[in-house]
Amino acid sequence: MKRLILLAIAILAVLSLAGCSGNGGEGNGNGNGDGNGNGTEAEQWAAYAFDETVTPASGGTGKIETFTIDSISSEDGEIRQFEIEGTYLGKETTQVETAKMVVNQSTYEVVNTTVSTSLECYKVKHHITVVQDETGADHPAWAEITVWIPTSSLETTTQYFWIYPKATYVDSDGNTGGWSYFLTDAMQSEMQDPPAGTTVLYTPIVEGEFYGYDEWTFYGLYGWAWIWFGAFAEGGQQELTVGSWSSGLYSYTCTKGTKSIGSYSFSAWTVEAIWTYEGETAGYKGVFSHDLPLPIYLKVGSSGEGSSNYFEYTLTDIQLQ
Repeated sequence: MKRLILLAIAILAVLSLAGCSGNGGEGNGNGNGDGNGNGTEAEQWAAYAFDETVTPASGGTGKIETFTIDSISSEDGEIRQFEIEGTYLGKETTQVETAKMVVNQSTYEVVNTTVSTSLECYKVKHHITVVQDETGADHPAWAEITVWIPTSSLETTTQYFWIYPKATYVDSDGNTGGWSYFLTDAMQSEMQDPPAGTTVLYTPIVEGEFYGYDEWTFYGLYGWAWIWFGAFAEGGQQELTVGSWSSGLYSYTCTKGTKSIGSYSFSAWTVEAIWTYEGETAGYKGVFSHDLPLPIYLKVGSSGEGSSNYFEYTLTDIQLQ
């Protein structure tokens, strides 16, 4: 999985430098060719903006109320498959706690405190069941994870690989868990430039266990999707526009079409990139509709040296209100 992360980062770095989505270029290595279209129409993705009014091509408009996701992770041929039934519970202001540790560099004395930050967030509950697990691992019959997603910046928690600063867990066996972590600009500055003679660290507050459910499912939904495609989100550096680009080891395409989800039909963008180097191949594919807060489809994978791994996510149903 670490190899997969490194390959994905390599793809993003190269494509960003190439200006791959700017003009829909193809085949000339600079993104300025004709591509698959004229590049005049461009949109960005309303990433995780759950209060956004969604306007499908057909089926009626509204804000997202519930959604269903089929989530698959595969490592060396062993598949874990989950069904996620999500419910948007609205916006609320919540307190996010972060652990602070100050170390005196002379005496090594450690002072531990807790810092609380007030954040306006989208609150989303997820009911998760196991469809199949070829690894043979045992699981509770179901698990429920509720997350709080900031209505503003999504960048402050991504060093822990997901965008939400707070989550709670409960399952059918009675297990519970909690996770919280948020860095303000001042907290980040304090770690980078601490008071003289001290080291300052801010770390997550963790209670209980999530029994792998957050890693197997939310790494894709709230981690990979943002890491790979956050540049296409509203306010990001890239735009969704029809085109393609290729240069040696790398290729990129963006097309536009129609996708059906439940009783709705959406105008959707499909973004796909492939990277090949020294017998290893990595790629990602994402499908987005401009004002739909969740990806319609997401797949990333890598293969090489006798191994093959991938993650695949499909939004199979939604209800608008």
